[in-house]
Amino acid sequence: MFRRGLLVVAAMLLAWALDIPAFHLFADTARTEAGAVVVSRDIEGNDWYRLLRIMGFAGTWAAVALVFWLIDRQNPPTRLAGPAHPRPGFRAVLVLVSVVTAGLLAELIKLLVGRERPVDGLTYQGFEFKPFLAAFTGDGGNLGFVSSHTSTAFAGAAAIALLHPQARPVLMLLAAGCGASRMLAGAHWLSDVVGGAIIGVWAARVVYERMGGPVAGGFVSDPRRTPG
Repeated sequence: MFRRGLLVVAAMLLAWALDIPAFHLFADTARTEAGAVVVSRDIEGNDWYRLLRIMGFAGTWAAVALVFWLIDRQNPPTRLAGPAHPRPGFRAVLVLVSVVTAGLLAELIKLLVGRERPVDGLTYQGFEFKPFLAAFTGDGGNLGFVSSHTSTAFAGAAAIALLHPQARPVLMLLAAGCGASRMLAGAHWLSDVVGGAIIGVWAARVVYERMGGPVAGGFVSDPRRTPG
C-alpha cells in the first residue's frame, strides 16, 4: 500500500512538471496576430477520436453492463477454478457502480480543487484557479482537474480487467486513448488525465473489494449450464 502511494505521488508530480510541454505537444495550437494562443478542435470530427472519447461516457459502460447482465442471466458465470460466484449479476453491477463512483468522485474533486482547463473557450490561458470553493457557489464552469472522462474510462476498463485479466492490455489502451483524446482537444492538462486515471482504477478496485470479488479474476460462461 505504501509503495503504491509513493508511485501515485511520483506519477502526479511528474505529470504536473510536464503539464505545459505536454499540452503544446498534444494540442493543435496557433498564435493569433494579437499574440493569443488558440486551440483548434478539428480533430473532434474524426471517428477514431469519437471512439476514444466515448470510452469516457458513462452510457457506454452502462451498455456494457447490460450486455454482461443479459449474458449472465441466461448462462450464469463460474470461476475457472473453485466454486461459482453466487451472484450472476456481479459483473454488471461491478462495472456500473465503478463507473458511477469514479465519475462522481471526479466531479467532486473538480469542485474542491477549482483548477480550470488549459483553455478558456478556445484561447490558451495557462494555469488558472477559481477562488477557493467558488465552484460550490455557482462558478463551476470550465473545471479540469481531474478529467471525469478519463476517470470513467479507467474505472470501466479496470473493473472488467479485474474479472478478465486477459483483456487488460486492450482495455487499458482504450482508456489511455480516452485521456489522450482529451489532451488532443486541448481540454485537459496531463495531470488532469493522470489524476483521472488514478481515481478510476482506485474506484474500480475499492468497489470490487467491497462487493466481495474473488482475489483472482477469471469469470467465464460455462457452456454446460442451462437456465433453470
